[in-house]
Amino acid sequence: CSYLLTFQANLQLIFIPHSGVQGQWLFIISVIISWVYNIWLSHEKADIEEAIFKEVLGEPRLHKVMFPNHTSAVAFLLLVSSNDPRDRKIWHQVLDKYLPWGPPVWEIWRDTITERLNHGESFKFDKNHWNCSKLTLEDDQKLLKGLFWDAMDAMEVYDTFKNPKVGSAPQ
Repeated sequence: CSYLLTFQANLQLIFIPHSGVQGQWLFIISVIISWVYNIWLSHEKADIEEAIFKEVLGEPRLHKVMFPNHTSAVAFLLLVSSNDPRDRKIWHQVLDKYLPWGPPVWEIWRDTITERLNHGESFKFDKNHWNCSKLTLEDDQKLLKGLFWDAMDAMEVYDTFKNPKVGSAPQ
């Protein structure tokens, strides 16, 4: 179908300038019809996808969770997957895919987070964690502090997500 529309558009670009007013009106009408058809098709596609989703999964309760950055989102993803021992194998894959690797700051953060997850500990950190002797630059310590704060934010959202108050949904 898209090949036909492309072919039609190319033909119209070649022949319309040579035709009169009637041909130009025909060109404008065909562009409008094509535009309306594409809008209808895209709207219909969303409805079809939603119907398939509901058919496969039923009517699941979905909650939208928003985070200020990737670090918080990844920490939340790790917390959610920490309940299933099979998912523990993919922690490092998730960390490698969604967060930078290599700099010492990120390695310290990754090691601390995965260690906490392995031991079932919460993401509560203090200045002893980000004033790491391995980091000599003050900027690196500030970055690590921010990363730990992101993890603590993710922990708060996870706690709300896991234990919602009666009558409220996680935000």
